Amino acid sequence: MPLRCFWDDNATTQCMKVDWPDCGYTWVIILAFSLIIAIWIISGMYLLHNDPSTATMFNFDKGYMTLWSKAKHNFNIQL
Repeated sequence: MPLRCFWDDNATTQCMKVDWPDCGYTWVIILAFSLIIAIWIISGMYLLHNDPSTATMFNFDKGYMTLWSKAKHNFNIQL
């Protein structure tokens, strides 16, 4: 049975997705998944870049020292 590819003049039905690799349309499948992954990565990086909380995510010491200095000042703690 001949493949039902779009370029085949004898095809009576349209190309089925299972026939895409044999018809030379593998790049369509790869392109679709690549596009979805690229959009997901780019939008995630954009959201992380614009979120102010991620800029100080690993800056724990600064917040701790600020709280500690306030506590020392409020309670007159001498070291």
